[in-house]
Amino acid sequence: MRAAAGGARRHDVARALLAALVAMALLAPGPGAASAEAGETDPVMAAPEPAPAPLRALDHEHAAGGWWLDSVAAAAVWPHAGAEDLTIAVLDTAIDPVAAGIAPERLREPIDVHPDPAPGAHGTVAAAMAAGAQHGVCPGCEVLPVTVLGSDGSSRASLVAAGIDAAVEAGADVVSLSLGGPRGNRALAAAVGRALAADVMVVAAAGNRGSTEPFYPAAYDGVVAVAGHDRRGERYAWSSHGAWVDVAAPGCASLGGRAACGTSVATPLAAGGAGLLASTGAASSRAALIEALSTAGPAFADAAGGRVELTASLSALGGLDVDDGPAVRVSTLPTEPA
Repeated sequence: MRAAAGGARRHDVARALLAALVAMALLAPGPGAASAEAGETDPVMAAPEPAPAPLRALDHEHAAGGWWLDSVAAAAVWPHAGAEDLTIAVLDTAIDPVAAGIAPERLREPIDVHPDPAPGAHGTVAAAMAAGAQHGVCPGCEVLPVTVLGSDGSSRASLVAAGIDAAVEAGADVVSLSLGGPRGNRALAAAVGRALAADVMVVAAAGNRGSTEPFYPAAYDGVVAVAGHDRRGERYAWSSHGAWVDVAAPGCASLGGRAACGTSVATPLAAGGAGLLASTGAASSRAALIEALSTAGPAFADAAGGRVELTASLSALGGLDVDDGPAVRVSTLPTEPA
């Protein structure tokens, strides 16, 4: 994985590219209408349908106690992190960095692709799960917020594509996409392809339809598609699944004492896991990192890979001796961000 790029010059280039891409996107026809390219459409992209919070009291107890961090074994890998600086781009609604627990020194300058830059709970939760100080899997990673969803959670494929390009140009190492739709288009597929060609890892939500129907951009080749599992390691009934899904991560968590559920939660947890593993310097390539993240953990019947379990992944990469010490639990962390 390449180190995060910074500096005013590169950010200016990113902004210039972004301005052109956004101008093109905003001049495009409405959702589902034919675009300038014959036969091409610009389908709706949105945050997946909200998943119901668990009803069982025990699940609520765990949602409020940080079970998601225990499940992915984040704390056991934290001491091994820091060999490389990593940036996770959160492509979502605009975020509230204070509520997400993202310290100013770890917050990259936000990029607004969508014309509605009002902070939203959806993006704030995503940023918190990826890298929040109290809730996130990779609290040492930098966060690059890229606003591609309006505050109502909706967008178009052209805007998401522009956001992916802007994140890559700004030096993101991992792109987290808690969004999608039942159809993609050539512009979105091309943006994903450019990200992969630049050695950027793209992680996306499998969707909350409870079906095996592909969801884009998660279903594109090379993208890490993420399903949601419960604290027992079983698929939540609402999580989409199938052979096109790569891995599963915890599907419920909480922020500010309020439960949030869906593959929109699972995706930034997996993306944070990718960032954390990459920051150890143990991964020789993006392909090796994806393989370790997706297949080293416990089995999961409803996806091609297993569950995210970062000690197993780091061990598979050769960066952790299984006898390094006992598992560290973090379920006593406070739920309110610092």
